[in-house]
Amino acid sequence: MVDTPSNPNLLRGPAPKTRHGLTEMPPGTPVLFVKPELMRWARATAGITRDEVIAAFDITDAELSEWESQGARINARNLERLASFYKRSTAVFFMPSAPEEPPALADFRLVPSGATFSTKLLLSLRRARRAQRIYTDLMADVDGAIEVTVPPMTLGDDIETAAARLRGALDVPFETQTQSATPGKALMIWRRAVERLGVLVFQFPMAFSHASGFSLPGAAAPTIVLNGADAPSRRQFTLFHELAHLSLNAPGICDVHAASPILQKARVEAFCNNFAGSLLVPKPDLRTQPATVAYRRREIPLMTALNRLQKVFFVSRDVILRCLNTLGFVPASEYTEVASLLARLHPTGGGKSEPAMRPINQLGGTFVRSVVAAHKRGLITANEVCDYLSTRWKYIEKVDLLAPAA
Repeated sequence: MVDTPSNPNLLRGPAPKTRHGLTEMPPGTPVLFVKPELMRWARATAGITRDEVIAAFDITDAELSEWESQGARINARNLERLASFYKRSTAVFFMPSAPEEPPALADFRLVPSGATFSTKLLLSLRRARRAQRIYTDLMADVDGAIEVTVPPMTLGDDIETAAARLRGALDVPFETQTQSATPGKALMIWRRAVERLGVLVFQFPMAFSHASGFSLPGAAAPTIVLNGADAPSRRQFTLFHELAHLSLNAPGICDVHAASPILQKARVEAFCNNFAGSLLVPKPDLRTQPATVAYRRREIPLMTALNRLQKVFFVSRDVILRCLNTLGFVPASEYTEVASLLARLHPTGGGKSEPAMRPINQLGGTFVRSVVAAHKRGLITANEVCDYLSTRWKYIEKVDLLAPAA
């Protein structure tokens, strides 16, 4: 057993055995002691496997076991590397005990039982929760919080009626949607409309296989996170799929393109999918579109109809296909064939945005405005502004100018 020193964080003595994975320090270099529970917590909450740590630091399985069962004796430089690897500040390794984690989110994805979240998904979840806390704290100090006005729903509600009611609350006429010009601009319109309901909307890049998005509960700041690596047309669908989860008071992590095999979860996902499709593509408008009429008369093939309708609604062809199928317009065999083709043609999001737009694209206008306003009132420092928005101070003035109005 490794004895915990009287000063639990600082020891003096020879540096531990090192290899190319750890920085070797001269004899006599101060050695820090990290409690085993903190070592276990840091790795587990980062979603990193034992093998990944062993490979990254070129240590043995026995050495990692010692770190996590007896504590780690490590010099400052190597602790910084370890903290960076686990995406934590070095300060957390000196806490008296591991902090309590928030309750786990419901997992609505089609994944094997007991599957864990990926590192990138866990980091997005951690970042979203931190931003949600920051916003809530800032709004407690200023009289500027947006009232949450998301209409509640139940699984027993008529989906078309519920979608029409929420679309009315969003106040985005059909003409505004059809004049968006691009799916990206349509997403901006919908995102701002959802934020006006008091919901924070973030966009963080995640692998497609990890999640399409997720939602976080919160009386003062319910939050939706979209997969920023996804195409804007698909992110629109995820936005309203997750908004349906919040309206049902059933937030969680989702892959909107794959159904859960668990009956209750499948029922929730089916409701949210149908709701999102009905809101983005109202059935009365879809029925009367020339491309819909032409396809029903078999004057044009289904893919041609989908391509034309995509230029009207500015959503993905997957969404339009689902809506046509819901109306009973697409034979089952043709639906299966085209759905499979579209799944193989998974579009991706755009390239990098300019530095001043990055905080706005990722964190949304509501969050950015709250941070800038708090700084102008002297409630937070310039360093905190840069930390909260993940940007440099030289961009803040332009961020303030570009942030969309409420």
